[in-house]
Amino acid sequence: MPKSKTITLRKARTAAGLTMIELARRAGVSPVMVESIESGRTPGSLINRHRLSDALGIPVRLMWPDSMAQYQELARLMKNGPDAVPHPDQPEHKPKD
Repeated sequence: MPKSKTITLRKARTAAGLTMIELARRAGVSPVMVESIESGRTPGSLINRHRLSDALGIPVRLMWPDSMAQYQELARLMKNGPDAVPHPDQPEHKPKD
């Protein structure tokens, strides 16, 4: 199996010489969010991933390769309009044809 080319948030942050608090401040997120992502408790939202990678000067795709697929899905949903996104309270909701 090929070795992953992803960079973990903790490795990137420590290589940059930043504390969690410093990275959080630069990225505009909470230190709790940084710690939660580093510990694996949450993958972080797309926007927070983008903010953190920007603050570290590392392309988001190198830290979170799955983000690209999520961005593409988001773009597809936005192109198809709000009816393409089912509301969580309406599981039977289907987009208009």
